[in-house]
Amino acid sequence: MPKGFEYAGFWLRFAATLIDGLILLIPSLILAFLLPFFEIILNWLYYACLESSKSQATLGKRIVGIKLLIIMEKELHLDVHLEDTFQN
Repeated sequence: MPKGFEYAGFWLRFAATLIDGLILLIPSLILAFLLPFFEIILNWLYYACLESSKSQATLGKRIVGIKLLIIMEKELHLDVHLEDTFQN
């Protein structure tokens, strides 16, 4: 872990996930009834776009004050997120 950064503990990450879940609840419920497959795409896009943005955090992570720290030579952009998702 680089200097000046602190690992976010379980409860902070749990709170961020809970907030993100609440944010996605209404759109997910609507899509689940109309187009179930698009619910999965909505959730994936939410995380992929926000975590690869300049803020490196979803709305829930921003609220609790944490962000992604990527330790690699390339910056995290949406295409890198796509590549990592489909490699596994």
